[in-house]
Amino acid sequence: AIAADEDGTTLGAPCVVLEWVEGASSARDLLRGARAVDARPVATTRLIEDLAHVAAGVHDVDWQRAGLGEGAGGTAPADVAARQVTHWEQAFLDHRLEPHPVLASLFGWLHDHLPEPGRISLVHGDLRPGNFLYQEEGVTALLDWEMAHLGDPVEDLAWVYRPLWSPARFLSLPDFLAAYARHGGGDVPAATLRYYRVFSEVKFATISLTGAHAFATGRTSNIRLADRATMVTHCLQQALEWVEQDTEDLAHA
Repeated sequence: AIAADEDGTTLGAPCVVLEWVEGASSARDLLRGARAVDARPVATTRLIEDLAHVAAGVHDVDWQRAGLGEGAGGTAPADVAARQVTHWEQAFLDHRLEPHPVLASLFGWLHDHLPEPGRISLVHGDLRPGNFLYQEEGVTALLDWEMAHLGDPVEDLAWVYRPLWSPARFLSLPDFLAAYARHGGGDVPAATLRYYRVFSEVKFATISLTGAHAFATGRTSNIRLADRATMVTHCLQQALEWVEQDTEDLAHA
């Protein structure tokens, strides 16, 4: 960010002026075997390794010095996971179109198995293909920070490898975690990874229900959201598989 006109006094409407950064953003192109903005092939494995490097950098931000703890709702390690679960559970209760008992029970599982993070970090909240710019040499910028918050950094790592956009065909999750650790991100406990893989499916299911609710209630006419609730079943099936899986096997899933 270069400048902000929060109330529109200078430019006539609230706005923010951002630095121009070159790069492609297409998740589809990336996951099919990326080509950068100048149509040159991208070494996708190297690119995903660079994403691990970038993630480690985000999680290493000195958020206290930057003043990011102000208004964060408390930063005690025992609170950050609970705050995210409660946030998405309330969104589920506000936007569901039917009871969804399995999803409700998964929120119960999340509350019952809250991990205590090894550290509190800046969490991007939507770290995945499609939300960063890239060129042949690597990641050039992270996009879409609207879900950023203070929390457990493992949350971002699990989200990167959600099945819908997972880059596992280019770099396995264990190799991604190894690259993350090499760049200072630290080790990731298997049980914590399982927790956030379950959380990721519950979160995405809730986002899907929110979109479906917006269409059903007339808040949007975006036809892409008309059948968004159909994605929930797959999310729940995947979450239940991870709930039942041994933690030793999770990093290889």
